[in-house]
Amino acid sequence: MDNLNIRNVVEKQVTTIYNEKIALINNLGDLENVAKQQVLVEAFVFVMIVRGQAQAQIEGKTIKFREGDIFASTPRQVLEASMFSIDFEMKTILITPEYAEQIANMVKLDWSISIMFAHRDVIHAGIEGMHSLLIMYDLLQYKLQTPDTPNKQNELDSLLCFIAYEMFDLHIAATGSDLPQQTFSSAENLFQRFIKLLNKQNHKYMSVNEYAEELNVTPKYFSSVCKRVSGKTASEIIDEEVIKSAKIMMRDNSVSIKQIADTLNFTNQSHFGTFFRRHVGMSPQQFRQRNL
Repeated sequence: MDNLNIRNVVEKQVTTIYNEKIALINNLGDLENVAKQQVLVEAFVFVMIVRGQAQAQIEGKTIKFREGDIFASTPRQVLEASMFSIDFEMKTILITPEYAEQIANMVKLDWSISIMFAHRDVIHAGIEGMHSLLIMYDLLQYKLQTPDTPNKQNELDSLLCFIAYEMFDLHIAATGSDLPQQTFSSAENLFQRFIKLLNKQNHKYMSVNEYAEELNVTPKYFSSVCKRVSGKTASEIIDEEVIKSAKIMMRDNSVSIKQIADTLNFTNQSHFGTFFRRHVGMSPQQFRQRNL
């Protein structure tokens, strides 16, 4: 499986990139074979559909796009078979998780950004509704290509904050629901720290008790916070992330099932097989054969 992150976007020579923190893609055609295979996207992604139609599978969910649609997603999403109309045109922003966190703190909508993006909903704003966003995108692209100045990074930060606020306004208008403002309650900060741990690359997954110890709280309080903030128990969230990582790794036939079990911190391959079958309904070997 190919990976789509800021570093290998550089290798694919996409038009606009800056400091390996942000990249702009004006069409999927700029990325070789991205529409023909499974791709793990390791960045926050924001897409505006300017013309035409498209269909993509993200984490097994089929999503259709049309002119005037806006779409955003969190890191570690698997993009699968995609189809596009001949006249398809889009504008896309990729941001590293670390830079996205910095921007989120500036607009005071930190962990709520991940909650909003996690549903992978398409918002139809129309071309007129996207007018301000398109202007800011073009200005962002222009600034990315200009020589460095003492205030260039500040200017880029401000443009991304504007885009974030505009996107949130469109989300509120489309869904009728407001986004929670950033707060500093212990529960919300705890959940945010937990999610950041899970999203770290090459993270070794742990038990509920181990995460609670890492976060310096009791397992009971940790579980109650996860349930209150996300609607899921800590165990459910961990299991979902383990299964997602396992599925991603098993699409790479060069990695053995034992290696996957070790990477995911299982005591042995048998334990991993039992866990995987319980959640997916088939053995790791069966899943691999079907997906290869």
